[in-house]
Amino acid sequence: MKYEKHFNVMFSVPPLLKSYYPHDDFDDIVNYVKGLQYETTNGSIDNSQSVDSFVLNEDIFSNFNEFIKDCVKEYTDKIFVTDQELNVTQSWVNRTEIGQEHHYHDHPNSILSGVFFLKSGSPIKFLNNRNCSFQLEHKKNVNPYNQYNQNVYEHPSEPRILILFPSYLTHYVPVNIGGDRYSLSFNTFPSGSFGSKRSLTHVNLEKEV
Repeated sequence: MKYEKHFNVMFSVPPLLKSYYPHDDFDDIVNYVKGLQYETTNGSIDNSQSVDSFVLNEDIFSNFNEFIKDCVKEYTDKIFVTDQELNVTQSWVNRTEIGQEHHYHDHPNSILSGVFFLKSGSPIKFLNNRNCSFQLEHKKNVNPYNQYNQNVYEHPSEPRILILFPSYLTHYVPVNIGGDRYSLSFNTFPSGSFGSKRSLTHVNLEKEV
């Protein structure tokens, strides 16, 4: 039997899911988040976060919560291949003014995180956490980067777009050179019982009565 050369993907970072929010209440949401109270927690050049860290509990986000639920379900079905439900834990709004940035970070105590872009500005950038410690010289006059070797993935801050990604991925927002940038972020985690008692991985997050 004759075999042709081909590349097989061995391991892959779970992909980013991009979804468009179609509802008519988008402008109402934007106006609402602009009126929230914000505080800066990491220096003068860093952006500010809403004091409210459970913003999705507000009634104005009822349609958006259903939208999130559907998107998270699609991700867990197709990528994690599980019926285990992920629920939103905390949710907050980031405001990045001109000249501000959002430092390098990831999201501990979360499985899947989301960012919903409300007002555009600088892009969000993800880092390749498995980057090698050496660099080969690339070919000239061609784009040397592809899905297998790039160190940074950049996504524009497009209004009405929700992105979902694994919470362990390091990401940041470079210095904002546009207008005030607003985005809503949230984390997720399973509830109830999951894992296996036999393999000593069992967790029960339900309160025992």
